[in-house]
Amino acid sequence: MYEIEATLPMASGGTSDPVFIEVQRRVYSSNKRNSEYEFKVAEAATYSISSR
Repeated sequence: MYEIEATLPMASGGTSDPVFIEVQRRVYSSNKRNSEYEFKVAEAATYSISSR
């Protein structure tokens, strides 16, 4: 940092955006649920192939 930026105080803390936090939470739970379904489908497919 040079000139005036070097003398300014640094910001403390983070941003607080409740909408963004809620979207992140929903996307995470959605992705987790989808991966659980994918695992179950793959497991069922493996079982059906091996039982032939």
